[in-house]
Amino acid sequence: MTILRAFKEHREWITGGSHLALLVPVVMQSSGPIVELGCGLWSTPVLHWACYQRKRPLHTYENNERFNDFVNLFRSDYHQVSIVPDYTSIVFPDPCGVAFIDQVPEYSRKDTIRMLTHAEYVVIHDTNPGQRRSKQYSFEQIWDLFNYRFDLGPSPGTTVVSNVHDAEKAFS
Repeated sequence: MTILRAFKEHREWITGGSHLALLVPVVMQSSGPIVELGCGLWSTPVLHWACYQRKRPLHTYENNERFNDFVNLFRSDYHQVSIVPDYTSIVFPDPCGVAFIDQVPEYSRKDTIRMLTHAEYVVIHDTNPGQRRSKQYSFEQIWDLFNYRFDLGPSPGTTVVSNVHDAEKAFS
């Protein structure tokens, strides 16, 4: 699937990208490998090119084979791509600079996030702070695992959490 075809088939994605306001700054302020859980028309190309110059390790994981052609467009010597049956089976790098969470099904995100408390930053897309969706995905079960949290929203909402850096100061 070409990027243009993907945009044509999923026109709702064209208005997306709100998570980039938090994702890009933490990528630039962090070091170490980046993991992307769930590829996206916005996040995958941005992360790929942000890592290009320094060949910073990037690993995109996807559980939907439908996106295989798209995500494989970005495979390179520094950008690994894996189709996985279950995100909780992944062994994450330690140290980990940034983990970007945009996986489906959304209710599984809390289980993956629990495995990433060592990352410098965890960026979680579609958190919708204070809205029903946040409760539906049980994000309240993971907030206490982190020392710092910063929300950008309200909708679709993106949250950055960290045990290393004051997430709010990263954006001031």
